[in-house]
Amino acid sequence: MAKFKVKFLLHSGSQPIETEIDAPSIFEAKELINTQYSPYMILRLNKIPESDKSENGKSSSLSSMLKGFLFLLLFLFAIAVKKNHEDSNKHNPDNSHQTINQISPSISSDVQDKLPSSKFADGQTSRREWESWIASLSGDERRGAEYWAGERSKPTPSGCDGTIEFSHGCFEAQRRLSAIDKARHANTDFRNGWNKP
Repeated sequence: MAKFKVKFLLHSGSQPIETEIDAPSIFEAKELINTQYSPYMILRLNKIPESDKSENGKSSSLSSMLKGFLFLLLFLFAIAVKKNHEDSNKHNPDNSHQTINQISPSISSDVQDKLPSSKFADGQTSRREWESWIASLSGDERRGAEYWAGERSKPTPSGCDGTIEFSHGCFEAQRRLSAIDKARHANTDFRNGWNKP
């Protein structure tokens, strides 16, 4: 998924508004713009270079670090179980016919069942980032973002008409929530994480 910066006008005498959208290609970005931003005049559409995506990069690197940490914990747990099993076999020869391979699958699946999935954690992270962003806004910009958060679930949501600040908040909320909503509808774990930040 690539990021594109869009600059547009609400009407011919208004100040330009800039926002970002996510799309797989420039062609799909143009299609998205035509559906979401149509009657507005698009001034510019630029792809944002990978190096400018620091916010998403931080989020995905944090997610990767968490996954690595969970893997390390599971690995260390498996070593501890194996060591414990070997020690118990030294003290109780009757258990020597069981191998670690017979014991560890049930233990590791029990541990995995109790750990939240990575999609659940992604949902929680996305919700916290959303709430943090909303908290950073004020005035009409916040009202626009909150408006879109409630409007997006309607069968035919209204546009983002209003003051420049209201429109900017609304369009930015559209951009941020479009990928989140796709993930919420596609994955139950992500949706459960979003609902339990």
